[in-house]
Amino acid sequence: MLPDDDKVLRMGMSGLVGVSTLMQRVYKLVNMVSAYGYAVSVVGEIGTGKEVTARLIHSASNRRNKPFIGVSRSMFVPSWIESELFGYEKGAGGQLTEPKVGLLGVAGAGTIYFDEVAELPVGVQSKLNRALEENEYWPIGATHPRPFGARVIAASHHNLEAQVKAGAFREDLYFQLNAVQIKLPPLRDRKSDIPLLVDAFLDKYEEVGSTVGVSEAAMNCLVAYDWPGNVRELEMTVQRALAFSSSSMIEPSDLMHVPRGPHEEKSTGELQSSQELELELQALTEALREASGDKLAAAKLLGINESTLGRRLKYHRLDSFL
Repeated sequence: MLPDDDKVLRMGMSGLVGVSTLMQRVYKLVNMVSAYGYAVSVVGEIGTGKEVTARLIHSASNRRNKPFIGVSRSMFVPSWIESELFGYEKGAGGQLTEPKVGLLGVAGAGTIYFDEVAELPVGVQSKLNRALEENEYWPIGATHPRPFGARVIAASHHNLEAQVKAGAFREDLYFQLNAVQIKLPPLRDRKSDIPLLVDAFLDKYEEVGSTVGVSEAAMNCLVAYDWPGNVRELEMTVQRALAFSSSSMIEPSDLMHVPRGPHEEKSTGELQSSQELELELQALTEALREASGDKLAAAKLLGINESTLGRRLKYHRLDSFL
């Protein structure tokens, strides 16, 4: 289980980055559900970090040393998704010469993650629901069931309740998966997290070019934009800007599809609410105190890179903190 984030107000959690109130709620839910084995649904728009959240739940649980099996929507082909998930016995269908262990079996006592579960064929939904209800599943052609002990985490950008009402998703499976729901906020609703996210992506792609930072005007553009593709779109934008920037700073001209206009005159401080800046300052200060001034240890407590910590310390004029 992850450390109690009431003790240190976290800026991020192993891939999820942000200090906004909305993200603090996400962290607390992740912290809570990681200690249990029931199914979890992770909902949110495309690009909000659903698989990152699922992997975080897995890595924070007592299943962390067991397999994490991802089932992508590209596998949801009606003609073979059932055999991929449940496997089959030798001779099933009259022509299969060797048995196959399905992904539910491969997952063992680990975690199996369904990306866009709403698009799973209805017939397979029925078999998955039975596996969750009875803790066992039937490979194709089997004469007896196999035990099923994996945790299921299901993600969707669809409104599953609406899918149930439309008859596209089984109601019983919906209730099985919705024991706990974690809703990831769109980036437009947590713009105060954008500077931290940008810093994290600068760290991630720092070898792409010689760029060392983002100008205030460019950051204003990034914060003002609504990001329909969410965090994934922001990451790709920073990556492209690093690759094509001709100076040591990313400028508005390097942001290919991000609108540039009057908002460039606003300061980053104006675009970040004073409350969120205060939360970030508190997070930095508490982590540094907890780590007795050791910046590397503080960065680990906060779940961010040391250079990201350095940039945020400089922003808050805490870079000389001992």
